[in-house]
Amino acid sequence: FVRETFVQHGFPSEKLRVAYLGVEPAYAGLRQVSATENRPLNLLFVGHFGHRKGADILLEAMRLLDAQGVKCGLDVVGSVAAGLPRPPSNVVFHGLLASDGVRRFLKQADILVFPTLAEGCARAVMEAMAAGVCVVTTAASGAPVTDGETGYLVPVRDAAALAGKIGWLDGNRPLIDAAGSAAAGLVARGYTWEAYAREVEA
Repeated sequence: FVRETFVQHGFPSEKLRVAYLGVEPAYAGLRQVSATENRPLNLLFVGHFGHRKGADILLEAMRLLDAQGVKCGLDVVGSVAAGLPRPPSNVVFHGLLASDGVRRFLKQADILVFPTLAEGCARAVMEAMAAGVCVVTTAASGAPVTDGETGYLVPVRDAAALAGKIGWLDGNRPLIDAAGSAAAGLVARGYTWEAYAREVEA
């Protein structure tokens, strides 16, 4: 995402090189549940819950999902910005947690939902991918998500599209587990801090 903004402002693409963030080994393969179980989906957001990260869009999507009868709940881990709309009853706030607390939530999550408007490389998305959690995010997350393979991409500022994608995944639950597994494999193969160091040195 950041690379594309440089191209749009006239920088030559051949001079641009992306170094993706690494992920600590403690996040590898954390997920302990399957979305095919007969229960509501466990959705998760990690980070500062504010406008730049699409918090208002996510709250509206949760309202739409509730109205459509999609059974799911959203856990929000992180600080919460002032001035957001009142959350629906299917959203629970847990405040700031240390990394071990974040990992506890990743173990039980089906989908990390991260409808951000702009990032460098979203650490929360990278960690969820490493854990084997399916991600639904935007191209602006800056993460190496291939839509339909290692996660799912939705347009920015589009609550209906976000709700639609989550609802579709609820009806196609094996795809949630498949995307999470593919993402975990991708991160394990190349998105380490050692690889990041090599890229920066190069």
